[in-house]
Amino acid sequence: MGMLDGKTAIVTGATHGIGRAIAIAYASEGAHVVACGRDEPALASLAAAIGGRCVAQRADVQSEADIEAAVRIATERFGGLDIALNAAGTGGSTSLVRNADLAAAEETWRTNVLGVLACMKHESRVMRQRGRGTIINVSSLSGKMPAKAMAAYCGSKAAVNMMTEVAALELGEFGVRVNAIGPGAIDTRMTEWMKLPGIGEAIVSETPLGRIGQTGDLTGLALYLASDASSFVTGQVFYADGGASLMRYPDLPALFRSLRDNAPPQAPS
Repeated sequence: MGMLDGKTAIVTGATHGIGRAIAIAYASEGAHVVACGRDEPALASLAAAIGGRCVAQRADVQSEADIEAAVRIATERFGGLDIALNAAGTGGSTSLVRNADLAAAEETWRTNVLGVLACMKHESRVMRQRGRGTIINVSSLSGKMPAKAMAAYCGSKAAVNMMTEVAALELGEFGVRVNAIGPGAIDTRMTEWMKLPGIGEAIVSETPLGRIGQTGDLTGLALYLASDASSFVTGQVFYADGGASLMRYPDLPALFRSLRDNAPPQAPS
């Protein structure tokens, strides 16, 4: 018997990385999964990997209509919505505050903040009517720990944390729980930059468990928050970061400058 037998879940950002790993974990524990994302070939691959328990639905979290449609598919196809895992997000561009690209920052916030808010809006409406459900937002360690040149991203994830708490306050009386997972450094497509010389080593040096995280390191927590085992848990942000929040965040701009200054000269073309 699986932890999530008889339950239906929506997972946004399911095409890659954290969202994909959790979608597979939910299905493996008995849930029906509506997997959402923009990369249609990746969605098809995920649906094939999961099998009949998965419905692939192209959805961009910047489109409220897409989110509403995904929620409707969950209720029409599987009879309701028990779990919502909102993992869609973007790292955006980096810049010091004095050089902030406001258009790029707005794009980051449209996905990371307004996208999560739109998801919770439509997910919570269904759950509120049913008198039960659990919403799990994927935040970041960056929502707690500031990092130079990451004002837009850190700010967006701090907003996710606060929206999680507000939603938990509003929805508790209706039997709906809302929590967040704040990953630290996790090896995904979005964090390819950590593989540059010296960057990963610097992050590991500030992580007590001494390694970069893998997407599988988050699935147990995501299953716990989705299951009845966490029935008295709401309004919390759980940091899965190898202990990095106990330390300090590396000075990434300085590391990138060092890479640039120490790069070997390029041969003339």
